Amino acid sequence: MRNPPPRPPSSTESQDDLFLDGLRQQADLPVYEPVELPDLNLSQRSATTADQDRSRLTHPSLGPDNILPLNTHGSQVGGLEPPDAESQAEWQQPVVADVADPEDHGEPLRTEAQLGRARRRQQTFLKERRLQKKRRVFFQRLKVLLRLVFILVLGAAFPLAWHYGDWRFATNRVSLTAPAYFKPKHLHQVLVPLEGQPIFMLDPAAIAETLKTQYPFIEAVYVRRHLTPTGLSVSVSEKPVWGVLYSKPTDLPAAELLLPKGMLDLSVPMYLFHWDSSRTDLAQFEFPKSHVADHQDAVKLLTTHTKVDVTRMARYKDLGQLYKQLPEPDHLVYLDISNPYDIVAQFPSFKVRLGQADVSLIKRAKRLFHILPEVHKNETVIEFVDLRWNQQVTFRKRRR
Repeated sequence: MRNPPPRPPSSTESQDDLFLDGLRQQADLPVYEPVELPDLNLSQRSATTADQDRSRLTHPSLGPDNILPLNTHGSQVGGLEPPDAESQAEWQQPVVADVADPEDHGEPLRTEAQLGRARRRQQTFLKERRLQKKRRVFFQRLKVLLRLVFILVLGAAFPLAWHYGDWRFATNRVSLTAPAYFKPKHLHQVLVPLEGQPIFMLDPAAIAETLKTQYPFIEAVYVRRHLTPTGLSVSVSEKPVWGVLYSKPTDLPAAELLLPKGMLDLSVPMYLFHWDSSRTDLAQFEFPKSHVADHQDAVKLLTTHTKVDVTRMARYKDLGQLYKQLPEPDHLVYLDISNPYDIVAQFPSFKVRLGQADVSLIKRAKRLFHILPEVHKNETVIEFVDLRWNQQVTFRKRRR
């Protein structure tokens, strides 16, 4: 707010009023008209009323003593009379701030003994902090020294271990646990390139993957390294087999044709079919015929061809597993798949012609379960059961 310019005094204004106007202009305070107050005598009033007047005469923005300025006559600005001497002396007393000691429960530090205790506590704290810093620096240096010693020992031990003979791999220190047809020479073909390498540099996972790739009949390989004594232990497990494919001989005597099992004895196994749709070519491995015969639950397949149509193998597998459910003595002996358009299922006392391996093969094959009692009644005169047609079942009689 901008103050108005000074005006000349009139005859009715006193010197005190002019003095107050000058103070307001210097303090940049707004100009207010004076208010006439009644003549009050603070000495004749009660103590409570005097305290209330004292609170009115103080304001936090008026100065360090919180007292309104007096005019030339000794009265307060605003028309109030000054307080008595006792109240004014109480207001003018300096305020002393006491320092609290936390160990003395808030009591002020006023004695030299308390100040001495505070100094001693401060000295003890500084001494303890210096000791902690020294310990921290000591342990940091100790860690650096230990790391340096470890690196030096490792750097000296690694070349010794590299050139130490007993740490190197040799194929004659291998233990093998595998089926009888998996010979140690099969394993050595994979391990020969690793001869002479440090044992801790060999990768067991890579060795196992190489064995599974070269030998498709392997289901799982477990390779373990040994440091003392240095060597390897290898465990091999074979994949389960659902079928065995035999090469059907063409020049058989007439007597052998009457014996279904004699046909298998004269046939040569060619492939092992596994449940994961893979197959093993037996011509590449030295599989003994006795091992192939151990797969009694596998479906025996006979063919005169050297190659097999892989797309039809899934239907042959389903057909063989269906007829494997028949109890003895009607257990399936083999499936003749030499002619893919005329599949023959050979049983101990009869055979069934099933036609081609199309989408309706399994549906036609299931009819045998319903006519099996009738087949046993006439098995002496039946040459084969004809299930090649979708709408009929035919019994072919033997020729006399």
